[in-house]
Amino acid sequence: MRPVLLLVSAAAAILCPRLAAALPDLTPRIYEVEIDSGQTVSAGELADGCAGAMADRTLVRFGVDTDNVGPDPLVIGDPGCPDCSANPGAACANADFQCSLSGNPRPVFVSSARYELLDIAGNLVALGVKRNY
Repeated sequence: MRPVLLLVSAAAAILCPRLAAALPDLTPRIYEVEIDSGQTVSAGELADGCAGAMADRTLVRFGVDTDNVGPDPLVIGDPGCPDCSANPGAACANADFQCSLSGNPRPVFVSSARYELLDIAGNLVALGVKRNY
């Protein structure tokens, strides 16, 4: 009797698979690319890791639209940060966040997006990240 039960269980698993949980599905679109040489960035942008130095920077500026084409909303929730105005740079309970160092006290993503600039052969030329929204 046991082999029949196993066979029925296996058939049920194959014929009636569990429904996968619906999740958000984020799809980015880049627009309005602009390259500016000889630029200066703020001390806050340097402190937040957005630039390697303050002067003579070549900036690649662009916008990114991110559409959620999945069936469920993206829910980030409370990052669990301390008072960012009193604790700049502090870690948050959610390790994906920290308090900004830029002088604009707010929780920011440690890295919410990663951008790679590649040469024509596909070699990495520069790496950038988006740290907040």
